[in-house]
Amino acid sequence: MFAVRMMILMMVFVLGCAGSNGSRDAEIGDGDPGTDRAADGGYGDGDDGRAGDDGGAGDDGGAGDAPQDGTAQDADGGNGDDGGNGGDDGGGGGDDGGGGGDIDEVAVGFVNVFEMRSSWGEYSQVRAYFTEEIHLRKAPFYQDVDHMSVTNQEGDCALLANYQRLLDMCNPPCGPDEYCDGMVCRPYPPHWNVGTITITGLKTAAAFQPDEYDNYLEQTLPADLFDEGAGITVSAAGGELGAFQMNATGVAALDTDTVVDLIAGQPTTISWTPGTVDARVQLFLRTGIHRPSPPSAAVFCEVDDSAGQIVIPATIVDAFRSAAMLNQQPCELMRYTQDIQNPFGRVELRVANVVSLQLNTP
Repeated sequence: MFAVRMMILMMVFVLGCAGSNGSRDAEIGDGDPGTDRAADGGYGDGDDGRAGDDGGAGDDGGAGDAPQDGTAQDADGGNGDDGGNGGDDGGGGGDDGGGGGDIDEVAVGFVNVFEMRSSWGEYSQVRAYFTEEIHLRKAPFYQDVDHMSVTNQEGDCALLANYQRLLDMCNPPCGPDEYCDGMVCRPYPPHWNVGTITITGLKTAAAFQPDEYDNYLEQTLPADLFDEGAGITVSAAGGELGAFQMNATGVAALDTDTVVDLIAGQPTTISWTPGTVDARVQLFLRTGIHRPSPPSAAVFCEVDDSAGQIVIPATIVDAFRSAAMLNQQPCELMRYTQDIQNPFGRVELRVANVVSLQLNTP
């Protein structure tokens, strides 16, 4: 049975970051799993940000490559111990986002308000989750950096490897509030709701409730979600956790070439037109078998939006190419602002425009 499942896994091809195969404020990647992260999902059942088989709000959460049954997938960055670049990315974190509640200083969470563009079209993704610890299968895609280790770093870029792996061989499949650890189903860490979440400043106002497993997911909003410079406020009414309010700023859509060619011995430049908002830009390139398998290696870079480009040094290009397998993993470029507050523990709001990329290693 094991052999059959492995054969199926190797034969299935999902075009994510697929092509030809041949900041944090301080430092990139501290290997701290899960508790700091907040794009859109980790490595779940491959549903890429839409409601997954486990009843979650898209365990994969990326800007996946192929919409199937209402899902979308193709793009799937990272931030540091402080959750990213809260000071200079237009997010601005405050001292306290709000109120007490039944749980005190034991929960972490995230709210993602994303415009997404992939080879399959444009769509939006709004999701949130509040838990004792953000399990890697629940974490947003840009938090991959927290589950990998830095093997080479130069300039604004780092080569990442050694993803924290989870085998998924449970038979029968795990329940909707469980994950598979090898061949054993285990419950996700405790999670809670914060009541109704209301978002203002969007082109279409939004208010949504969690499902029975405390996953917040809104997938009916238009693709053109916000204007550049729009003040976006997220308010939680309070539930098992206390009420809070956070603020970030809408960003412009990225205009960039969606094909990235990593040529041996040469640096690679990804460029865009800077926006008018004080924002950050993250690049995440991954290689390996498609999701739900983790990447075998990745390149992570982060700069100020005003830089207008990211240059991947030739040394990192070559090291990534030597580790490259099948390029079926999602890759993306993300422009974002964020707000980080502590209403009951660290909570991150990220407002972003995300573009899926096609990676080639000729």
